[in-house]
Amino acid sequence: MTGHPARLHPGAFLLSLCLHLVLLGLLLTRIEAPEPLVSPAQPEIIEAVAVDAAGVDHARQRVEKQRQQRLREQQAAAARERELEAQARRRADDEAARESRVADEEAARQTALKSLAIQKRREAEQREATAERQREAEA
Repeated sequence: MTGHPARLHPGAFLLSLCLHLVLLGLLLTRIEAPEPLVSPAQPEIIEAVAVDAAGVDHARQRVEKQRQQRLREQQAAAARERELEAQARRRADDEAARESRVADEEAARQTALKSLAIQKRREAEQREATAERQREAEA
């Protein structure tokens, strides 16, 4: 029973033949596929205008003056803001000092009233004691 392998296994032979035909077809279709044409890149068109150097210098100076003017205005605004803050702090400090003085004066007044009340109570006690001694002396 020796024979050609294709005769022994005809199904395997046909399967192998079909597989090779499919691979050959894929290979040929890949090779024959047209490649897209790449057009060369178009150079970018630049619209240029010749400018006088004096005009450029004049424009640069004008822009620089405007920048310096804005800077001066910002500095002046910052200075005004600092001055307003300083005034507000001074007013707050003055108000705090005034409130402190008023509180001190009120405390002094309260202390004086307490001292006066103590003094009047002592004087009343002395008068009562004197009156009591006189009553005892008369009795």
